[in-house]
Amino acid sequence: GGKEHKMKTTKNRRTTTVRKRIFILDDHPITRYGVTQLINHEPDLLVCGEAEGAQQALAAIKSAPPDLVLADITMPGRSGLEFIKDLEAQDPRVPVLVMSMHDENIYAERVLRAGGRGYIMKNEGGEKLLEAIRQVLQGQVYVSKSMSAALLEVFTPHRASGGEATPGQQGSQQSGARR
Repeated sequence: GGKEHKMKTTKNRRTTTVRKRIFILDDHPITRYGVTQLINHEPDLLVCGEAEGAQQALAAIKSAPPDLVLADITMPGRSGLEFIKDLEAQDPRVPVLVMSMHDENIYAERVLRAGGRGYIMKNEGGEKLLEAIRQVLQGQVYVSKSMSAALLEVFTPHRASGGEATPGQQGSQQSGARR
């Protein structure tokens, strides 16, 4: 119908806001519904599709690639970690932000190693989720503050001038050793 045009287009902010397209992969319908409601309320974001399993998601993404995939990692069939690798092989331009109820201390590093661009726990609020989505859309990696500190230890090559620091002894570089 012709009614769609009456959406309040605020011309003063940006002439046209192109909404970034988000695809949701989660095996719980209520989670997909809630996240869709949250995202679609944002002026710059739009849910363009959803799936409850990895194969279904890959097929849908192939026909219409989104700007970002929001995916759970525990699903029946192929896991989210496998999905990330499959998607990277199919279309490396589409970033994946993982949203999970599992402890990020265990899974965040695995997700990033698999090629995921971020990890957020489902018990975080909606504001945090939107922040994570926007950060990944900007080409950054999202993990919680506490997790990013831990991951820097893991992913940063040790800046040891004479190679003294082996990966097993991160803490022993006189960081807190005041005499």
